[in-house]
Amino acid sequence: EACLDWSFGLLKKEEKALLTALSVFSGGFSTADVLEVCQVPNASQLIESLREASLVDSAESTGFVRCRMLQVVRDFAARKLKLPRSKRLRRHHAAHFLKVLAKADAQLGRNEQAKGFARIDTDLENILAGVETSRELYENRALIAYSGSLADYLSRRGRFDQRLTLAKQALEAAEVLEDPEVLAGTQNNLGNAYGYLPGDRGENLKRAIA
Repeated sequence: EACLDWSFGLLKKEEKALLTALSVFSGGFSTADVLEVCQVPNASQLIESLREASLVDSAESTGFVRCRMLQVVRDFAARKLKLPRSKRLRRHHAAHFLKVLAKADAQLGRNEQAKGFARIDTDLENILAGVETSRELYENRALIAYSGSLADYLSRRGRFDQRLTLAKQALEAAEVLEDPEVLAGTQNNLGNAYGYLPGDRGENLKRAIA
């Protein structure tokens, strides 16, 4: 803690602000993600400064640079982030990765499945963090959208229980909204989630129909 405090104290004001903001990312981020979520125009230069200070790591894979922070650094940065700004950034983060997910889900339905799987696999931790943010902050429409866009991916990856849990959460969110069309969509999603469950096929289909 003392070592991180010392390193943090050496940073410029802009670098401190970005480091704390980066704590909203789970499992890594790209410069494009930072530009969208943190809305910092000189993000690439600031990230490079943080990398030189050994507070951010970066790696290149197939020409794509991705950054991440050690969990201990992320926890430290999160403690420096004040609650109002944290909520605002988490909302931006959830909205951004919902767009990322929707684009990748569309690729799964076209002849670009490899790209769709690769993107969701890479950003799954951020996507699941977006789900949790939407649930915690009662962003009901976002939670419903996450559930619908993740359904195909979770089934193809064999994560049937996770799909079912998310479908149930989406239905609860739709009941709050009192929008018949949205409610019907989440009921259909939940029925499909039951239909994909392994185990007692007959019992699962009864649940799906109900």
